[in-house]
Parts: sequence; structure tokens; C-alpha cells
Amino acid sequence: MKRILLLGYILFLLCGYTYSQQRVDPRYYPGVSINGIYWSEYNVDAPGTFTTTPEAYGMYYQWNSKIGLPKTGDVSDKWNPVNFIMHWEKTNDPCPDGWRIPTEADICASFDDTKVSCKSTQWNGMPGARFTDKTTGGSIFFPETGFRTEIDVRHDSVDSHYWTAHRIEGGPMSELYNILNFFNNMWFLSPSPYGLDVAGPVRCIRERPPCECMERDTSVTIS
Repeated sequence: MKRILLLGYILFLLCGYTYSQQRVDPRYYPGVSINGIYWSEYNVDAPGTFTTTPEAYGMYYQWNSKIGLPKTGDVSDKWNPVNFIMHWEKTNDPCPDGWRIPTEADICASFDDTKVSCKSTQWNGMPGARFTDKTTGGSIFFPETGFRTEIDVRHDSVDSHYWTAHRIEGGPMSELYNILNFFNNMWFLSPSPYGLDVAGPVRCIRERPPCECMERDTSVTIS
């Protein structure tokens, strides 16, 4: 009897782990509502897909590019010249169908500090920021991914470089840069201090609210 119970417990743990590592289907995955805007809990991996866990970096993308770049390895054959277009073109958006790169307005509305808290935390040892809707309790985690150059990844686990969909007029790229300030749990938008010749991660929002028939993946919780 004890052996059966032990076997059942082991299978429960293994099945639970496998389920939590499954890649969500973006068509049916609702995301998490943060102040009325539905965010993915995962970064973009290959174009049109999400990572399998919230702390995973996913792939890095140059401005207005749909070419995913890995964290390590030579990417010189995929590295494109700087594109100075003002808005990320829809055809180059790496988000899955039904999702898109957020604008500055989306970010400011989502993370209004009167309605949403920002807290420095870790997910499976990965430093980052957790945003929690004060009304619903819904949370999303952003890992501090740093940014990618043609040579390597820099500022890994130090700060972040999440793109927004628009550039700042007369200036460099606007982005979710340093999404988490380690010292005071603050986030802010900032022009890229490294210009456009870098690649960053992408976090998507839904183009429209999910249908009521959709159910959120509850296999992942943020502590």
C-alpha cells in the first residue's frame, strides 16, 4: 500500500511538472488582465510562439524585425542593419496571431501605480519584476533579460530591454528599459541608451479581450 501511495505521489509530481512546462496555444490562451489589458505571462520565443515558463528569456528581436535571435551563438548571418522606421510594422510583429507588441500608452495604462503594484522578485532564481493588479490579484512576471548585440547578450539578470511598438519622435527607441529598479521596486519607460543596433525580448498583449469560454492556465503561480 505504501509503495502504491509513493508511486502515485511521484507520478503526481512528474505530471504536474510536465503540465507546467507545456507551451500554451496562443489561440486559446487568455493571458492575464492587468488593469483591463490582457498580457501574456510569457516572452515571445520563436515568432508566433511563447516560451514555456515565465522566467524564460525567449528570443531576442531587433527593432521592427521578425527574426528571432538566440541568447548564445553567432548571429552575424541574421543581424540586420538598423531600421529607422517610426512604428513597428504589423507584418514584422513576432507576437502570435491575436497578440501584438504593446505601445507606450498600453504600458502606462497597465502599470498605473494606483491600481497595479510592482515588486522586485525572483522566479526560479531569475531576477525580475512582478506586476500585480490590486483589484483582481492577477500577476505577471518579467525576467531581466538584458539585451543582445551582434556579439553577445549584455546586462543579463541586471536590467531589461522590452520593446514598445513606437519610437520617440526626434530621439532613440522608447522601450520598457530597466523594467525593474532593484532598489525601490519601480518601473519606467526610457529611450534606449544603446540606440537601435541591439535586440531585445518581446512581451505581447492581446489585441482584443479573450472569449469567456477560454480558461487561464493555472499551473503556474507567482510567489
